Amino acid sequence: MSRGLRKVAQRKLHPRLVTIFLIQGLVAALLLGLWATAPTAKMSFEMMRGAAAAIVVVGPLMALSVQYDVGYRISWDDDAVYMRPPGFAWWLKRRTESAMRFEDIRTFNAEQDNRFGGTGRYSPAACIVIEGTTTPPGVHNNLILIEFDYFKREAILDFVKTLNRKRPDLVSTGWVRQIAANSN
Repeated sequence: MSRGLRKVAQRKLHPRLVTIFLIQGLVAALLLGLWATAPTAKMSFEMMRGAAAAIVVVGPLMALSVQYDVGYRISWDDDAVYMRPPGFAWWLKRRTESAMRFEDIRTFNAEQDNRFGGTGRYSPAACIVIEGTTTPPGVHNNLILIEFDYFKREAILDFVKTLNRKRPDLVSTGWVRQIAANSN
């Protein structure tokens, strides 16, 4: 694989992160409201001590959830497309990055399901699944998965245009136009 300049798909704010921060804000607002209405100073101290304990316990779990998503990356250069899926392999180590040369791609499809476990769906096509031969062999079931929930449509469109230039037999210009129309 060439180690030249890679384009990296720009990520967007994932819905799970928005939900986490909204819940955290609502809990903080609720606790502050309860603290302000506590009849005694001792009661308000106990409530704040409980809130601090909750933050100490829940905070690291929320941070792990955020880091789980942050590792997901799609990039490409003139020779291949690269994917590092979300999640951790062992002891918080990032999962192995797989590479697929453009000439090794067998199929290119838009699908509804998510083969790595996932989130809600916001569009008729939720992800692009590219099947072929990966390096290292067999990593991630020889799939490159590009989820629309994680990446900006403009980045996906840029990748699809690159793939269309490299492999016009796989990606029709109609498909490129459809993504371009939906990327607003």
